[in-house]
Amino acid sequence: MSSSLRTLLFISLLLNLLAAGIFFGHLSGTLLTPARANRRRRSRAALPPERRAAFHEALVQAQEKAAPLRTKIEELRGASLCVLGSEKFDREGYVKDVAELHRLRGELIRLQVNELNDHDAFTPQERIAFMDLLRPAPAPPLGTPCQKEPR
Repeated sequence: MSSSLRTLLFISLLLNLLAAGIFFGHLSGTLLTPARANRRRRSRAALPPERRAAFHEALVQAQEKAAPLRTKIEELRGASLCVLGSEKFDREGYVKDVAELHRLRGELIRLQVNELNDHDAFTPQERIAFMDLLRPAPAPPLGTPCQKEPR
């Protein structure tokens, strides 16, 4: 094999490795970065620089105020899954838990809307982004085993 052909083959191999590295690097970034983090990054990037700090502060305050309520929702969800997965199904208890979950979620939405109302200076696009970022992450699958003893 001539040296020019060997050099051409070597350069081709390097370029292919570089292209594969770029492709897999981009692919891993989109697959491994949660969609929620991407949404936050896009929402903040869309804001003018002078509005980012106020938006971020309002978002942090809303999340802090909602944290105890989200904890209650998660605990009640776990308890209702335990009832659902127990040997003897307690229909009344499960229906009561689901009704309480709906009440707590309604309270969470009211809290978020009140937090949004405290920031009248938000534009319509900022209000939409704010509520979108406060949306809860998807719940784990229902097949999650019960961590506590059923009631």
